[in-house]
Amino acid sequence: MVTYFNKKDLVSFGKYLLSDERTEKIVNHPQASKMPPVKERLKMIHDTDLANWLEKCGKKLPPKEEQS
Repeated sequence: MVTYFNKKDLVSFGKYLLSDERTEKIVNHPQASKMPPVKERLKMIHDTDLANWLEKCGKKLPPKEEQS
């Protein structure tokens, strides 16, 4: 299954990536001491970023079985 996002969704996700909320989650990660520096991790996009943004927006992806 294909999941579509409109321009508004993409802008919203971009704003989330730049947000203090995301930075705080990365800084306060339980295993932060075992990971690359925060500055480096903020440059990358992670699966959890999408999951956190979807939860914040109240959106859901289809179950994995339906995504193929």
